[in-house]
Amino acid sequence: VIRRYLNNTASAAGMGHSFGFSTLFVWQPIPTYRYPQESHLFYPNRLGCHVGSRDGYPIMKDIFESRLPDNYLWLADMQDGATDNLYVDAFHYTAPMSRRIAGTVGDFVTDQWLERDVR
Repeated sequence: VIRRYLNNTASAAGMGHSFGFSTLFVWQPIPTYRYPQESHLFYPNRLGCHVGSRDGYPIMKDIFESRLPDNYLWLADMQDGATDNLYVDAFHYTAPMSRRIAGTVGDFVTDQWLERDVR
């Protein structure tokens, strides 16, 4: 799954480059990674297709930290230590968490990309 993700994002980034636009890939938070189960009102007891996230997220964090270019943004740790409920059901964010994610992505684009392109 990880290899397929990296291949797919590399293909999308290559297509973006060939058409003259930038790509950004955001690794989002999930309830099974660094979020206290007791804070989740709807903790998923059946993970279904998300079952691999418990093992895959730590592997991806190592990959993000060691070898990915600057068009990848790791947000999975942003809920680390949270004590409030961030999910409206098993996997979907509350409005405040959605705003926080959107704000972080916006800040990244503004601070990292727009500043770089202006210089």
